[in-house]
Amino acid sequence: NGVSASDNYGNGATISAAKGITIKNSVFSDNESASGVLDSGNGLYFNETTPNNHILLENVCADNNDIYGIYLINAGTVTLKNVSADANGLINDYNGIYIKNNAGTGTVTIFNTTSSNNGGSGLEIASHRNILINGITSLDNGLFGVYLDNCHYDSATGGCLGNGSVTISGNLPNISNNNGDSVNGSGFTILS
Repeated sequence: NGVSASDNYGNGATISAAKGITIKNSVFSDNESASGVLDSGNGLYFNETTPNNHILLENVCADNNDIYGIYLINAGTVTLKNVSADANGLINDYNGIYIKNNAGTGTVTIFNTTSSNNGGSGLEIASHRNILINGITSLDNGLFGVYLDNCHYDSATGGCLGNGSVTISGNLPNISNNNGDSVNGSGFTILS
């Protein structure tokens, strides 16, 4: 609670744990890439596939990082509440928020989150289970505003490896405008 990890040459925070992670009221911004590689220059970097490792980010800001604002690979449940990931990855077209949890049974829930002006997509989620979005603002990103894939298409079988659903709730506004360029991108892309 109350972590500030900003203006670092590398990641704001690199986290690995075998149990759950809860981060609240924290800032991971303006971190620089040491070498232009994926694991350096992120606001928050988490790469762990332990099935019982659940993640909660609440009131977290991850803006203006060289690579991803938030990069999460996890097999457990991921919940983001009141998260900001703006103006990340502008040099190398990386996303504001990237979540991949298709190695386990965890679900992904996003509440009241903003991810705009990023070099790549605003929010990208790859999961095999349920995805719930309630209140996303994703504007002026270089590729997709919101890209959700819980199908994970298998060309060998011609079907999806995932079996979850995607729910976009209207309790809070869900806005995705002015994303992509003349060749690629869209507001919402859902593969389910």
